[in-house]
Amino acid sequence: MRCRASRWSSSPSGSCTKKPALGRCAPSSSRCSSICATPCPSIRRVDRSRSRSARPASRGKKSQSSPPSPARTRDPRRRRKIRRSRTRPRIPARRAASVSAPRRAVPSVHALSREELAELGQELGMKPFQLRQLTQWVFEKGLLDVEGASNLSKALRARLAERIHFSSHKVLQRAPSSDGSTKLLLSLEDEERIEMVLIPEGERCTLCISSQVGCPVACVFCASGLFGVRRNLAAHEMVEQFARAREELGKERPLTNLVVMGLGEPMLNLESLLSALARISDPEALAFSPRRITVSTAGYPHRIRAFAERGRGYELAVSLHAADPSLRKQLVPTAKHEPQELVQAAQYYHRVTGREPTFEYVLLAEKNDGELQARELVTLLGKVQCKVNLIPWNPVPELVGELQSPSEERVHRFEDFLRHGGLKVTTRRHRGRDKDAACGQLRLAAE
Repeated sequence: MRCRASRWSSSPSGSCTKKPALGRCAPSSSRCSSICATPCPSIRRVDRSRSRSARPASRGKKSQSSPPSPARTRDPRRRRKIRRSRTRPRIPARRAASVSAPRRAVPSVHALSREELAELGQELGMKPFQLRQLTQWVFEKGLLDVEGASNLSKALRARLAERIHFSSHKVLQRAPSSDGSTKLLLSLEDEERIEMVLIPEGERCTLCISSQVGCPVACVFCASGLFGVRRNLAAHEMVEQFARAREELGKERPLTNLVVMGLGEPMLNLESLLSALARISDPEALAFSPRRITVSTAGYPHRIRAFAERGRGYELAVSLHAADPSLRKQLVPTAKHEPQELVQAAQYYHRVTGREPTFEYVLLAEKNDGELQARELVTLLGKVQCKVNLIPWNPVPELVGELQSPSEERVHRFEDFLRHGGLKVTTRRHRGRDKDAACGQLRLAAE
């Protein structure tokens, strides 16, 4: 006997000598021998073979009298899969995105990296030489108006203007002083206002920029903190102040120094500050020397140390104003650190960067300009490698009362005492007194 569903032959007794791959065998009957007593699924296959032999030989159209052939069985899972695929709706082909449609809101072109600017150029269909020209305008020249990119086509400038803007501020007011300094009041995109000051002196020209909207330090003699702090400035907003100063000066007079001494406490906006200064001092960008950049702080020792480790050798200025802790607390109510802690942080900065720190000292008549305060300052800084910058107070009308600016005689006497004590001293002259040039005054007048 031979099983129809298997290649294996059976024994004379009717039982299979070997089992097929299915584990069951089937003779012509419905069951095998006593060894295989279960129904075999191959019986259906046997029946199909018999039904095929009964079909007519003609392959043409079946006659109505011919018996219908049994339906061919299929895997039910396959049938369900086919049914689902037939009912699935057709998905139309996705169209290419329009070049002029913005993918994301970008505050300013100066907030983009070189890679992001290249991506923007590709979206606008710019050619490689056009992208090089745009990169030069943005990174090397600090362009603030796209119409100034004269070597780009008018059509391309129009497409750029639709996608992105080149300045996040507007100049609300220019206040030139009789001594040559100029103060600018800027309005930001959220209508907040900040200040920047250009101070020419001989062959030098110094720019003072802001790092925050307002100031949280609240020194009793400063107008910057009268309304508190609103927010930190983004890195590109500080970069644009630098670019604005260069545009104001033009090619006739170069900018020689940059000080971060305007509105705000730079150390409380350290990440944005470092990003902005890195772009300003990048040799392949605005290429301003790090040694000509000074950052002023009211005193946060741990942040001064972080600035030393992550900076690029910028100059550091610490606003001290008094060597006595109680007096300094009166002048700087938010101060949480002793003057000695600030001195130690400044010494650490000197060791790490090799840059000699400067201690700033605002002189207030009958407050901190006496011989006692001078002697305390010599005791505190006598063995420290540093410079002392004396700043006679620039009066603020809203603060005049208990506070007064010292006379020139008292300033010279204080300066001489420090020199005799072995300190290196410079005295800053009053600048822009006729145009509210003290920190925060122009913004305060516009509020």
